[in-house]
Amino acid sequence: MPFIALPYIITTIGATNYGIIIFSQTIVSYFSIVINWGLDVTSVREVSLNRGSLKKMSLIVSTVFTIKFILFGLCFSIFMICLFFIPFFQQYRIIYLYAFLSCFSEVIIPVWFFQGIEKMKYLTYIRTTSIVLYTILVFTFIKKEMDFTLLALLQSLANITAGVFSLILLLIFCRVKFVFPTFRVMKETFCNSTPFFVSRVSFLLNTNIAKTMSGLFLNMHTVAAFDLSQKILSFVSVPIQMLNQAIYPHVAKNPIKSFSVKMLYVIAALSLILSVLLFFLAPYIILYFSAQLYAEALIFIRILCLYVFCFGINTYLGTPLLVAYGFYKPFNFSVIYSTLFVCSLYGILYVFNLLGGECFALAMFLTELFILIYRFYYCLKFKLI
Repeated sequence: MPFIALPYIITTIGATNYGIIIFSQTIVSYFSIVINWGLDVTSVREVSLNRGSLKKMSLIVSTVFTIKFILFGLCFSIFMICLFFIPFFQQYRIIYLYAFLSCFSEVIIPVWFFQGIEKMKYLTYIRTTSIVLYTILVFTFIKKEMDFTLLALLQSLANITAGVFSLILLLIFCRVKFVFPTFRVMKETFCNSTPFFVSRVSFLLNTNIAKTMSGLFLNMHTVAAFDLSQKILSFVSVPIQMLNQAIYPHVAKNPIKSFSVKMLYVIAALSLILSVLLFFLAPYIILYFSAQLYAEALIFIRILCLYVFCFGINTYLGTPLLVAYGFYKPFNFSVIYSTLFVCSLYGILYVFNLLGGECFALAMFLTELFILIYRFYYCLKFKLI
């Protein structure tokens, strides 16, 4: 959801209703990751290597679309069974269905294709179309509290519209044609994408488990507070991510240890500064978005300031160091093992009846700390720092 519309949305429909929307989108995100199946990672490389051949690119695009359509059909069938046979989902069945429509945009928006041909301006057009259209729809149709049932539908419609726009770009401007891929080609593509699917599932669980558990065991108000906290954390982390993106090509091209060590200190200092600023500015930031979520969100953000510090360093130890130097396994395993770690933490919280928002926030921090220790160990082992 665009930041510009967020205060209006929460104020108009209320924190609890906003939490219902977020929880529905969180559940749907698990189906989205299955539909993508890591194809958006492997396909970038395939398109990049074959962009000189329109015939080969057409086969790649057709293969990916066909696999995604099949996965979409399977996910939709499972999702409908859940909606009609699991009592938990029946009260807001229509909202979950509206939210699931956004999965169709995952099928038809070929982000991976435009990345592969290095036409990033097309991605800008697609994302801008989706955000602008959604914002206009929100301010046009969301006028009172009971309009919250439309919110997921509006976002799905905006995403699908952007998807149709992307297909026009793909077919007309890029001149890609659809062909029927063989079963062997689809199987090979599917299998090659599976390792990336596993790592993507791990990352998604780490990100969404707090909201999922809050919706299942606590209440939708807590879901809303967690979502707002995570959105603020993501915004604060932007400078760190931008710096890491700038560092990565330099380290990959010129792997000099002294530079890597110096940048580690820079990243650590920047992460610390942002964490401290967030700790003190959190009350004002939260009030800008929602007074209704102030009490819970403030506690979560104060705990998660530690998360921001660890996340900043983790991001640097990951792609700009381990990946740039060719140590892919420790990088991927750090994500997978962290998922096992966080699931174990939630298991302990459940057994000892410690299910609560503060404990969930603490679990997020401890998981990020686990990744930090794991990656730092391997960076030292391989003498990267």
